[in-house]
Amino acid sequence: MATRYPGSGNKPILTAGQMLFSGMNSTLKASRIGDDECALMQNMERTFTGTLRTRDGARQLSVPGDRHIQGMGYYDVFGQESVFGVRNGVVYRTDYDSVYENFYPFGTVAGAPTMDTDSRVEFRQLIAALYAIDGTNLYKYDGTNWSTVVGAPAGVQVIHTDDSRVFLAKTDSEPDAIWVSDTGDGETYTTPQNKTRIGGGDGDEIMAMAPGEGFVVVVLKRNSIYLVNTDPIVDVANWQRQRISFGVGLVAARAWCKAGDDIYFLAEDGVRTVGRVAGQERSGVNLPLSIQVQGIIEKINKAQRHKVSMCYTQNRVLIAVPLENSEEPNYVLVFNTLTQRWAGYWTANPNGSETTWRPRCWINTYIGGVERVLYGQASGDVWHFLDGRNIHQDGSDWIHWQCLSKAFNFAQELNQKQGAFVEFEFRNSMGAVTIYAVLDGDLTNKRQIYSGTTSDGVAALGQSLPLKLGGSSRRIKCPLGHVGRFREIQFLIEGSGTADFVNLREIAAGAWMGALNLT
Repeated sequence: MATRYPGSGNKPILTAGQMLFSGMNSTLKASRIGDDECALMQNMERTFTGTLRTRDGARQLSVPGDRHIQGMGYYDVFGQESVFGVRNGVVYRTDYDSVYENFYPFGTVAGAPTMDTDSRVEFRQLIAALYAIDGTNLYKYDGTNWSTVVGAPAGVQVIHTDDSRVFLAKTDSEPDAIWVSDTGDGETYTTPQNKTRIGGGDGDEIMAMAPGEGFVVVVLKRNSIYLVNTDPIVDVANWQRQRISFGVGLVAARAWCKAGDDIYFLAEDGVRTVGRVAGQERSGVNLPLSIQVQGIIEKINKAQRHKVSMCYTQNRVLIAVPLENSEEPNYVLVFNTLTQRWAGYWTANPNGSETTWRPRCWINTYIGGVERVLYGQASGDVWHFLDGRNIHQDGSDWIHWQCLSKAFNFAQELNQKQGAFVEFEFRNSMGAVTIYAVLDGDLTNKRQIYSGTTSDGVAALGQSLPLKLGGSSRRIKCPLGHVGRFREIQFLIEGSGTADFVNLREIAAGAWMGALNLT
């Protein structure tokens, strides 16, 4: 008789309640992946209701240019909220249209300074002013006008704001130095009193500064990390500093993000966090959490690693990385901070017309109390990630998605099996899919078992926006008797990349068990 696992009778092999679709592990043998993981997830996300769905899309806010987006900043003053971006040294701006719930296209800013045309531009807000650096000067936007700050240290490459002060760091001649403004005044820097060096002048360059607990500023250097207590009643020269790592640091200036109490960052050996050390009441650097996707991490192009950027939004850490020979970020790795699992990666449609998901920088905006994420691209355009909109297109391109299930060995790793059936349940889905059986991990010899629609006949294909089906469901059952014998079987499910999106809720399978064969 056909065997169903786990148990017998009508209990399915895998159900949404077992969280089949909460993460991806690309390094372990497929049959060893836990019940709550996929072997591959591209352009998909697991929902809180236990389904695997096509990710949301993005909308273009500016046309591509001849240079990359150097940086973006968010001016957060009620009634005056704006987003600024810099390309080829020119400052651009967009505002949010609350009526149509969209950002306006970017436009140039009259009276804004011309910044360096190639350097990274970083923005930080202090009280009601937005400050920016371009590796040469410090600039200020007061809500009406832009100006160049006279008297600020020249050539700084790192900026941070904390406790009503601006922190500037790293010049070519002093890569480990920090300058601190007077309280409430980001234009006055009293030196040498308000200058210090982190690491005793060891030359280990400061890559970024991030907020810690209380007055603590986390200083991420290239090969070490410090916690610096910047209590304003203590002289800068007497600040307490604690080195919490040696030999582990930040590989790129934007390769970090703050997520709750933790700081996620990319180190030489993978993605780590600065936060509470497990089982201890102190902050420190935790072990790498990227072991499950280490095969992808190791493919990062080291020559272009300085272009890596990270963003935190809605319980996800997004990491834009250039893989293999790519000179620009071309994959966005996704880590779910709730499940502590990797949720695959996002890419552009390889057959589409849009060059999307190549972020060089990110910005989180909170206009009207709602978080919205924008990202600036290597191609010089800015995109708005339409998170939660259920729009499954990047510009004019439908999202090309795929997933590879865990391996089914029916509780018998060594026995040969003969497939009986597999059943897939799709909810609120539209468009065509192709499904393959993958025997014993051999993706080069996949067997097609289905090609057709996932909808129940209600959805109409080719619509400009996805159609919600109001709880509609379809089960697709495929025979497996013709695919051949195997020890384990996986299922590769691919979208067509044109007018399709899915919510995959369940996979159930059965097989005939053969005799044990060790030859």
